[in-house]
Amino acid sequence: VAESLTIENQKLSLNGAGLRVKKKFGIGFKVYVGALYVKERTSEAKKIIESMDPLSLELTFLRDISASTLKESFQEGFDKNCGPDCAGARPGFDQFKDLLSDVKEKDRLKLTMIGEEIRFEFNGKPGKLAGAPLRKSLIRIFLGSEPPTEDLKKALLNN
Repeated sequence: VAESLTIENQKLSLNGAGLRVKKKFGIGFKVYVGALYVKERTSEAKKIIESMDPLSLELTFLRDISASTLKESFQEGFDKNCGPDCAGARPGFDQFKDLLSDVKEKDRLKLTMIGEEIRFEFNGKPGKLAGAPLRKSLIRIFLGSEPPTEDLKKALLNN
């Protein structure tokens, strides 16, 4: 995981990185490493969610995952965390999900957010979406009240 990256001539620093582990039948499966890059480091989730400063979230997958499982996981995170932005974010979120496909070990999903613009790169396919409600909802999937795991949220917030 890199310590920093540059987006449109702006340096973003690694806020935190962590491992997503999914427990199934009492066994922990390593799913991905997540890394969050921000303009100003902070341990406050609300500050990151509400900010419109540039941000990048990168997921590097550690195992194969079917498109249906990946979409289901994102949908669950969205439904649990979208908060007041649910209605405004749903159309863009549905477009985002439509672009997801099967994941192989070492594949990367990169979400780069600049203002209301959301750029993503997944399996080499670039795309763009927009909207503050969608931006906040995507960040809340990882930093909201019900993240994939508390350990991952704490790691992304460098707590």
